Amino acid sequence: MESLVTMIGRDDEQGRLAAFLAAPEGRALVLKGKTGMGKSALLGHVARRAADAGHRVVRAAGVEAESALPFAGLHQVLHPLLASVERLDPVHRTVFDTVFGRSGGKPPSVMSLGIAVLDLLSLSSSTRPLLLVVDDGQWLDASSVAALGFMGRQLAGGPVKLALRLRSDIAG
Repeated sequence: MESLVTMIGRDDEQGRLAAFLAAPEGRALVLKGKTGMGKSALLGHVARRAADAGHRVVRAAGVEAESALPFAGLHQVLHPLLASVERLDPVHRTVFDTVFGRSGGKPPSVMSLGIAVLDLLSLSSSTRPLLLVVDDGQWLDASSVAALGFMGRQLAGGPVKLALRLRSDIAG
């Protein structure tokens, strides 16, 4: 269990995070800055508040050693939700099977994958809001960044939120 953290002097940021969570529509939030600025503490804060408010919270982190593996980051983000893939239509199931290596074939376009991801998120958030928390986003592979970027721009219609932390002092 994570211990409670009291943040001093971060009232403005905490207020913005509270508004982010309280918004009725889906949203994406990027916390970007240099090492040691407190981004991880803020990400932990928003995750705790979301859990306390009844959101399902899924956490993932970019891994430098996996940054060249296509879709490694996306798989980590979606792994807790993949049991629901079987409830998607056959076209979207095929997209996930191809992307995550369960079947052969040409990788889908970013748009096809993004739409399949949005459908999975919609299904996964049908009973309670969902917060995806991604730490060390600078280490995500390019394929995952493209898919998450597409997804993040399309979240306005549902109860899914994405919070992503990036270090600005690392090129990623």
